[in-house]
Amino acid sequence: VDDGAENISATEALLHLWQCKLTGIQIANDAIEYSEQHSAPDALLMDFQLNDEHFNGLTLAETLRDIWGEDLPVCIISAAPDPDLPINARQRGFDFLSKPVKPAKLRAWLTHIHEH
Repeated sequence: VDDGAENISATEALLHLWQCKLTGIQIANDAIEYSEQHSAPDALLMDFQLNDEHFNGLTLAETLRDIWGEDLPVCIISAAPDPDLPINARQRGFDFLSKPVKPAKLRAWLTHIHEH
């Protein structure tokens, strides 16, 4: 989930190279609606700043985990200047990567969650 279409497109292109499928969603409410109609994905990549008055990436990821299950791996991805964001993400059981995401770091995270 990312409010930037260009970020979704870039991530989708990268994941396609790795034979991974991405369902990109830009709007928080659309993500909630999607979660109510589809089974859980293998992982959730979530931007922190969603340009939404009701949700940020942390709160939306928690809402989606309430629907899909607490064991859903979540990685918060952000360029937000908040130094506490990585800590806040980890306190919720989420992983964190800084934007711009280095492909090797994303690949390592995907490999790690796939092995567990």
